[in-house]
Amino acid sequence: MTALNVDIGIEKRYLNKIRTSYYLPNEDDIKKLLPKIKNNRHKYEMSVIGIAGCKKYIGAAKLSCLSALRSGAGIVKLFYPKQDAYFDNFPYEIIKEEITKNNIEKIMKDCQLAKSIFIGPGLGEMTPLLKIILKKVLLKIKDIPIVIDADGLTYFNMIKKKMTFNTNIILTPHKKEMMRLLNLKDHLSDSLFLPLCDDFCKHHNILLILKGAITYLFHPQHDTLAFNFADPGMATAGTGDVLTGIIASLLAQKTSLYKAAILGIYLHSKAGKLAAEIKTPYCMIASDIINYLPDIFKKINNIF
Repeated sequence: MTALNVDIGIEKRYLNKIRTSYYLPNEDDIKKLLPKIKNNRHKYEMSVIGIAGCKKYIGAAKLSCLSALRSGAGIVKLFYPKQDAYFDNFPYEIIKEEITKNNIEKIMKDCQLAKSIFIGPGLGEMTPLLKIILKKVLLKIKDIPIVIDADGLTYFNMIKKKMTFNTNIILTPHKKEMMRLLNLKDHLSDSLFLPLCDDFCKHHNILLILKGAITYLFHPQHDTLAFNFADPGMATAGTGDVLTGIIASLLAQKTSLYKAAILGIYLHSKAGKLAAEIKTPYCMIASDIINYLPDIFKKINNIF
């Protein structure tokens, strides 16, 4: 991913002496990351597993599952905590199965066969059963990319000192969630906070997407990217769940973690921007981002 170069009138001899901390990604390069669709592809070649959605927050799981399907996933299966869940109006295309103590091994088998996994949106309280499931997934599944968001970050925070992670994991916290991961109680300026995020990323050898008005992507081996494509109207409940599903879908389509994170942030931001233009930032909601994803895919593919 190349940086965006803009002439601002500073002589090159001075520019060469400047140490750049963050880079704005080049949009033309981002568009080239979109995975190609094979004519003979099969739905199980792009399968996504979600572990998400307690009764109170089942909508979060729905947003993640639906955004994954709208971003190219072939099949999405949701494992959800035991509940009297309200599944009316849940998309027909999403397969749902309750988590119980009797199907732990089945869940593990399905996760091993999946092409990507997302954990956390609307997951709710960390019950003993959930802790068993998540520990097994994070300990035993090494080669399948995993996106961890929302309540999944709570569990990650509980075990981060006990486990060796690899770059198959993407964390997607907002600032308050990141503060908890860093064990910070007081807000810090960006000049102090962002380097701590970078250190955290390198220490745990994971990718880190810090969501906000400007979204930052930290990688253990790459320069930090700053994305300023979003709209203020995206500061509404559920938009992070949509991002989780988009990235999980791109990962399932064999996009590398770094490229999936870049492209996922871009698609999410651009669809949100379009939603705000049409609905206004006052009126847009998270599901509008999913509804406008097809328009963004069309623009990238030059389909009119």
